[in-house]
Amino acid sequence: WIRNLRVAPSAQIQIGAEKTDVESRVSEPTERDQLWRDVVLAQAPFFAGYQEKCDRVIPIAVLNPAREQNPGI
Repeated sequence: WIRNLRVAPSAQIQIGAEKTDVESRVSEPTERDQLWRDVVLAQAPFFAGYQEKCDRVIPIAVLNPAREQNPGI
């Protein structure tokens, strides 16, 4: 999925019944390290073990609500 976001950074996410169009970007290394610590491990500490088993750094995509193409029309 991260490869898809790198190629086409527009996506739609669904949380429960709510769907939201988003724009994504892959975080830069310094931001990624902070997000990993402050968000990922804070919410899902089991990912620490997964990262230790990998031979690569797990990338993090940052999602923001998509801006409307033609607001007010």
